Order: sequence, then C-alpha cells, then structure tokens
Amino acid sequence: MKNLLTVTKNGETVICAAEIGESVLAALRRAGIFIPAFCGGHELCGKCRVSASGALSPVTEAEREKLTPEELAAGVRLACSARIEGEVSVTLPDDGEYSVLTDTGDAAPDYFPSCWESLGVAVDLGTTTVAVYVYSLETRRRVGVVSGLNLQQALGADVISRIEYCLNNPDGSKRARDLAVGQISDMLAGFGKKRGIPIKNLRSLTVAGNTAMLYLLTGRSPKPLSAAPFEADELFGSFHRASDLGFDLPEANAYLLPCVSAFVGGDVTAGVISAGLHKTDKNLLFIDFGTNGEMVLASGGRLTCCSTAAGPAFEGARISCGVGGVPGAINRVTLENGVLRPKTIGDVFPAGLAGSGLIDAVACLRRLGAIDEGGCLAEPCEIAEGVTLQPRDVRELQLAKSAVRAGAETLLEKAGLRAADLDGVLLTGGFGAGLDRENALALGLLPEVPAEKVRAFGNCAGAGAVRTLLFPEALAELEDTVAKASTVRLDGDPSFNEKFAEHMLFPQI
Repeated sequence: MKNLLTVTKNGETVICAAEIGESVLAALRRAGIFIPAFCGGHELCGKCRVSASGALSPVTEAEREKLTPEELAAGVRLACSARIEGEVSVTLPDDGEYSVLTDTGDAAPDYFPSCWESLGVAVDLGTTTVAVYVYSLETRRRVGVVSGLNLQQALGADVISRIEYCLNNPDGSKRARDLAVGQISDMLAGFGKKRGIPIKNLRSLTVAGNTAMLYLLTGRSPKPLSAAPFEADELFGSFHRASDLGFDLPEANAYLLPCVSAFVGGDVTAGVISAGLHKTDKNLLFIDFGTNGEMVLASGGRLTCCSTAAGPAFEGARISCGVGGVPGAINRVTLENGVLRPKTIGDVFPAGLAGSGLIDAVACLRRLGAIDEGGCLAEPCEIAEGVTLQPRDVRELQLAKSAVRAGAETLLEKAGLRAADLDGVLLTGGFGAGLDRENALALGLLPEVPAEKVRAFGNCAGAGAVRTLLFPEALAELEDTVAKASTVRLDGDPSFNEKFAEHMLFPQI
C-alpha cells in the first residue's frame, strides 16, 4: 500500500494510503474520511460525487447515468466507481452544518454547574447523527448539548453497509468502536473546553442506540445481525466501566439501554419510556422513521413491536436531488395558486430535497393531478431552481411509505384493532418531527386517523437516555418495557406482503 491519494477538504489537504485497483470510496473510508454513499457504495445512489484527477479507471456506465456531461467534463466522479490506478487527487465538498434534532422537552435554559458538581452524559447514538447531553447529577439540570453527524458513516451510510465493513475487514469491529468512542470523547472534550467544565468530573454515561449501533460501540462482531434468523446474541441493558469501553473516564460507569430484538433496539425502549407507552391504558402507535421504520403499538398493557425496511428515502437518500438536514435543504413545500412554494432550512438557496420536503412535494403534485394514484409522474418536475423531482423519486417514496403503512396495519391486525381504535399516533425522529401530518395522511403514509390524533415528539431516544441517566426508577421502567414487548417478524408474513402491495397506491386526494 502506498500514499497514492491526496484529499482536500475544508481547505486542508491530507495524503492517504491506497491500493491499486481499489475504489476512491474504499480508500477514503480506510482513512476515516466521511463521504455520503447511501447505497453502501454499490453505484446506486449517485451521492458520492467528488472532483478527481490523476490515474483513475475509465468512467463507468453508472457514472454516465448519474452524472451530467458537464460534471464529467469537469472531473466529477462517483467515489464508489472510480478506481485508483496511480497517484490521484480528490477534492471533497466542504462540511455544512447538519441540523440534528436534539429537543427532549427540556425547556429550561442550560445550567452552569459548580466546579465540584458530578456530571453525567446521555448519548443518543443514531445511525446518521449523534447527540450528547450533559447534565448535573446533583440538580438534574441540563448543562448543554452537542451534536453532529455520526462519523461511522466513513464505514458506510447505513447499518447494513457498516455490518458488511466489519465482517469484511479483520479490524472492522475495532475500527467501528474506535470511531464511536472517539467521536463521543471528542465532542465531550470540545464542549468541556468551550464551557470551562472539567469533563473528568463525569460519573455516569447512558447510551441509547439501535441494536447494531450498540454492537459497534462495544466492538462486538455484528455477524449474528447479518443473516437469517437475525437473532442477536446480546441485547444489552448492562452496566460497564466506561474505561472498559475505551473512554478516558476512569471514574465513570456506563449503562447501555436494553434492546428488544435484533432490529428493535435501545433507541426504541428509550422512546417508549420517554413517551410513557409502558404505562398507558390507551391504544397508541409509536413510529420512529428511518431506514428501518421501527414501530411500537401499546394496547391492553402490551407492547407489540416491528421493524420494517422503509429504505433511506425519508432521509433524502436514493432521491435524485435528495439531501439530509443541511442548510438549503427543502423541508417544506406548499401550494399557492397552483404554484409550488419551497422553503429551505436556514432560508438559503436550495441545496436539495429533504425527506419532509419530499412528502410535501408529492402531496402537492397529487393535488395538482401531476401524479396519479399509481405514482406516475409523466415528466420531471422542478421544485426549485436546480432541484428536480424525478419519476423514480416518487417510486422510492411509494416503497418507503408502503413499508411503514403495511407494518403499522400488521401490528394493528395482530392486536385485533383497527385504525379507528387508535387514541393517538406518535411520531419521533428528525423526519417525524418535521412531517406535515396532513400531507402524510393524504399520501397514505399513516393509518387513517383524524389529523388531530397525530402528534410529533422531539428526540424520544435522547429523552429516554436522559431519563435513564437522572432517575433510578427508569431502570425498572426499561425492564418493564422489555418484559411487555414482543416482536412481530414481517419478513415472509403474507398479511404484511398483501398490505405492502395495496399501499403502493396513493389514496384519492
């Protein structure tokens, strides 16, 4: 392996090792440099665009399909397609500020602790983002929060691609753990320095994450999660010395919130206790949107869970002009006198279409008759200057919304309930919090309930991790949640498959 790759990003240049014949994406991942690759590097999403020059393999058919002639002429390549044949220089887009949902319902202003107070940290370790909440253990008041994109995306944009990375590289699990521990440690160190807080005073650490993310945090091999029957050999709900996990916190203990199953993780149990589903006497449906749409139905003192492969469309991935929560992302689209009116994060020039904006845009086009109930969009539609909705984008949304709707209705069916029996639908996660409920209902994403029954929560996973950090009774609540919870397997379920096909159609609007 030789130093063949020169990378420039944010005005800084580094030299990276690479092997002849490997993709630029693979070399960047080994160097720990993040670049979007929502399809796992399989030439499907077209998001891993880089400006590249030097000894590279010829342009592939996938690149000709996803890049314009002007982009190709300017040296733009797909990092997953371009292979290194000698010395190569690559320029990556500068980092933008990513909008991370950190609201846990704590409306009080941040607290400035005394230097002798013990501190605790609650972590929401998401697949896409990481949120770290610092609290005074004495006063139970929030000291502050810091968040950012999950740096494990250097290994793969989604859980499946990260699992593949760990299994295909001898030190893959260690590298995944080091990235997670290192990022949380760096976030804490930077926060402590900025606020003049001795982070060594940390005494407790709680972490909520899906099952795979907790495997990667602890350096466990995720092999049990990689193939049928997808049975986890560790469901956590355990205490550790923080130093044993790799943190330089000699006095701190760490608690990893329990999972229900391989694909219903500690982020869901955290959400359950923060939303009170474990003790409700109502019929409530809890939906955490993401690549895996995780759902919990609370009914009759039971918690029935499922996870459905919604795909990454809600996060802007595999959408031709899709982006995450960055400045310029179109997160809202309305109709004014038959004209589409987009609104962007930060009210700046449009950079692309976020998941919530995708829902709005398709709902608006349905109302205009430009998209029929089968999802046919006759020709591309410009949402804003440089941001176009393609017919295949509508199909990606159909697949995602059908998976969520079919999963929700399967849970209801198993419980002997109908949508009319629901007292509420609770939405969480960044996508859920920003969702226009009228448009979501109009497209058939949610069960047929009155709009007033749909409520958006903040970061329920973060709120549950905070509750576990501050209140000892939360441990019993988590145990109660796991005891009450059962998982419905949707793969191969004929009822789910039938409902999935049915809900590919859009309702009348």
